[in-house]
Amino acid sequence: MLLVGDNEHAAEGSRACSEASDMKVAVAPDGPDALRVAVAFAADVAVLDIGLPIMDGCELAGRLRERHRAARLR
Repeated sequence: MLLVGDNEHAAEGSRACSEASDMKVAVAPDGPDALRVAVAFAADVAVLDIGLPIMDGCELAGRLRERHRAARLR
């Protein structure tokens, strides 16, 4: 799972819960960092905050879809 959110406490709490369920999780605080992380981390699912700084979650979702069209990222 790629988890993108600018609230550090919420992101880390979500990461801990997901990892407790044996999920591999990468966390990014904003859109540009998420795009960089997505290159190295092959996530099946991305959970995005809509109100991100720099690039909102809708724009990030579009960019992730463009870059990972053939992948199974949802």
